[in-house]
Amino acid sequence: MALFDKACWWRERCLDLLRKSGLDYQIVCTSQSVSGVRAAIAAGIAVGVLPQSTLTDRMRALADEKLPQLGETHLVLSCSSQAPRRLADKLAAIISRSFERK
Repeated sequence: MALFDKACWWRERCLDLLRKSGLDYQIVCTSQSVSGVRAAIAAGIAVGVLPQSTLTDRMRALADEKLPQLGETHLVLSCSSQAPRRLADKLAAIISRSFERK
């Protein structure tokens, strides 16, 4: 498995599902970034949990009845009421566009 660091809830969700499924697994890569997890997956040394929007042509989504289903994930973007409104709106638009499906 290639997973995010210990502060990531996707990591905890994945490990919890793997433990409950009884599948054997080994963590071969831990990274704080999407790029690190993606590199391990693209190199063929691991499977991992990433948003579909981050997959590259060297990767594919796995659909296997033996693998536990992660379910849907909803991301929430919020900002401080003290942030300058126009700047916060522009930043929110940029971040939202980065998660749009291609």
